[in-house]
This record gives sequence, structure tokens and C-alpha cells, in this order.
Amino acid sequence: MNHCFCALSILAVTSLTAEAVAAGAVTSFSKRAELLQGLEQAFEIRDVPAKDAIQLESPFALPAAKQAASGPQDAAPEPPPRLNDAQAVVAVADTLKAVGSTVGLGRAFLMLEDRRSIEEGKTISATIQGQAYEVVLEEVTMSTYTLRLGSASVTRPITSITDPAKIKRSANAE
Repeated sequence: MNHCFCALSILAVTSLTAEAVAAGAVTSFSKRAELLQGLEQAFEIRDVPAKDAIQLESPFALPAAKQAASGPQDAAPEPPPRLNDAQAVVAVADTLKAVGSTVGLGRAFLMLEDRRSIEEGKTISATIQGQAYEVVLEEVTMSTYTLRLGSASVTRPITSITDPAKIKRSANAE
């Protein structure tokens, strides 16, 4: 049964193709070859050897005069120089708004104005002028905290806020 179906399908496709060629709806292989050869002669179409194609200029490239006038387009701005450890640790300390601490049972936490807390010994990741720094919260006492980066450290007082209206509330707290 399958052989009979395949034979009928091939016969139908062959007869339809022959009818389309006879009606001029499909160009025969020989006629197509003649047309292409005539076009090649009329337009002097030639193959470009690979070595010539490599030397061709990109159609998207700006002319040299326009490119020189507009300046270098690919030059990215220079990133700012990296801060030394002392400058970076001070800059990170300036961004922290410490409002309290909890010390006890061998653990100490620095409480921040935005209600976050950082445990003593943990690393604080900060980006300053596009450069990443990892500063360690080295020590937390009842009244101060110390940050360290490399051999540089800075100790800052903890500003205690007793007025609840001055403490920023998170969306979850309300």
C-alpha cells in the first residue's frame, strides 16, 4: 500500500511540474541557464577572487576625512584612578550612617540608619568612582566602629539617634 501511495505522489508531482513549465509559470533549467548567461554578459559580472575581497573597504566605514574630523569613536573614557587604601576606607566610612551598636555574647553588630546591621568581621562591598572596594568592619564597640582596607583603617564614632522620627523606616516596618 505504501509503495502504491509513493508512486502516485511522484506521478502527481511530475505531471504538475510539467504543466507549470509548459504554462510558463516555472522556468526550465535550460532556459534559466540561458538567462543567467545573458545577464552575466550584459552586466560583465565576474567572480571576485578571495584575496581581492579581503582588501575591499567596508561599505559602512566612514571616509577618512569625516572620521578624523569627528575624532576617535572607539576610545572609551579613562576610568578614574583607583584610590589608595586610606582614601578608600575614609570614603566608605563617610557613606555609612551608623546610629547604634549591639555588643554582647561574643558578637557585635553595627546598626545603620536604614535599619540594616553589619556584623563585626564582615566585609562591606562598596563602589567608589566606578572602582570596587572590599572593606572589613574590624571592630564594633558601644560608641565607635573601625573599618579596615589593607593596612589603612579609620575609627568613627557612632551617632546615637534617640528621636524615632529621625530614623528612616523601611516599607515593611509600617
